[in-house]
Amino acid sequence: MAIERVQKLISNAGFCSRRKAEEFIAQGKVTVNGHEIKLGDKADASKDEIIVAGRKIALEPKKYFAFYKPRFVLTTMSEKEHNNTILEYISNLPVRVFPVGRLDYDAEGLLILTNDGDFANKLAHPRYETSKTYEAELRDRIRDEDLKKLSGTIRLDDGPVKIESCKRLNEVTIEITIHEGRHKIVKRIFKDLGFYVKRLKRTKVGPFKLSRLKPGGIEELPKDLVKEIMEGNNKPERRKRPESEKTSTQPPRPFTETIPRKQVGTFASPKGFGTRRFDPKMRPGTRPRTTGTDTRKIFENRTSESPRESSTHTFTKKPFNRAYKKTKDTKKYHN
Repeated sequence: MAIERVQKLISNAGFCSRRKAEEFIAQGKVTVNGHEIKLGDKADASKDEIIVAGRKIALEPKKYFAFYKPRFVLTTMSEKEHNNTILEYISNLPVRVFPVGRLDYDAEGLLILTNDGDFANKLAHPRYETSKTYEAELRDRIRDEDLKKLSGTIRLDDGPVKIESCKRLNEVTIEITIHEGRHKIVKRIFKDLGFYVKRLKRTKVGPFKLSRLKPGGIEELPKDLVKEIMEGNNKPERRKRPESEKTSTQPPRPFTETIPRKQVGTFASPKGFGTRRFDPKMRPGTRPRTTGTDTRKIFENRTSESPRESSTHTFTKKPFNRAYKKTKDTKKYHN
């Protein structure tokens, strides 16, 4: 057997997750042939003796199962949960497995179970774009105009989602295929169109189908399809950016020069510096735009002849009394 990182061997043995195995190694609870190891060390599971927290690790054969998750069952392997979990259905399996991805608590359908971390990564990681097919039963009848919107790319709050296919099964049931696995993504797609999903069922994940399984049923996946996932390089090639997109088509910004504010006009502050843009198309006699103008000068130069003040009242500046103390009735002082 090939030499691999110890945390990966622990995870493949079904003892715990890879992240939890890294915590055990960091705490000094993992030994290989009697010697304590650190993160990054490698071992050969067929020759070396690996002990985690006093328990010897024995590699189990890799298994792959299809599980029909019923509704109102929580997708978790934690024994601390008091709700109905998938542990009640998979505890009789000969090996310890974990679910690939999740299904909502009120959703049902196909859930892949395995103890092979590489296989799970090939199915679950977004870069492999594994297709997932769902049957969504809506509360209201969907029109053809709304069904046409479920094509191409739809933008949600957390980013765009690409819809591979969508077709009508009956008046209120839609079959939709996507490549995403984000939280409640199917429900949010229909919610964006104004529809409520009453019932959601996943029927297909990649090449694996729900077939004739009933809620709570488990069957082993076909070996040829598992081999197709493991040997097939379905990782999409990275798109190269064309040269036409690298060059900007926007016109260059006008020249900017830093000048003293006191040279700009009566509205400028005598302290500091400001920026002024020179535009060759600027009409003669107009003042360039400046930044950092002193608003106090603007209010002091207002007169009653301005349109804004002639329609309301004449602007007068009240003196500030330094001896004034704030009270609850501050409105009386200002009025």
